[in-house]
Amino acid sequence: MIKDMLLEIKWAYQRVRYGYDDRIKWSFDEYFLSLVKPIKEFCQDMIKNKDSQSEERIKVFSETLILIEKLEATEYFMEKSFYVNSKKLWKYVAKNMFYYWN
Repeated sequence: MIKDMLLEIKWAYQRVRYGYDDRIKWSFDEYFLSLVKPIKEFCQDMIKNKDSQSEERIKVFSETLILIEKLEATEYFMEKSFYVNSKKLWKYVAKNMFYYWN
C-alpha cells in the first residue's frame, strides 16, 4: 500500500516534469493506438476544408485515411495483418510528418 502510494507520487512528478511517466513505456502500442482516432479526425477535417489545402496535403491525408481504414479492419493484436497495417501507418505518418502540422 505504501509502495503503491510512492509509485503514484513518482509517476505524478514525472508527468509534471516530463509530460509523461514511466508507465507509457509499458504500453506504447496502446498509446499509439490512442492517436489513431485524432489523426483520422484531423485528416477528415482537412479534406473537408480542401480549398485551403494543397493537393499534396490532400493526397497525404487521403492515404492516411486509407491506412487507418486497413488498420481498423483488422482484429486488435489478433492477426498478423494488424502488425503489418500498424507498421505501414506509422511509417507513412512519420515520413509525412510535416504535412500534419497546421
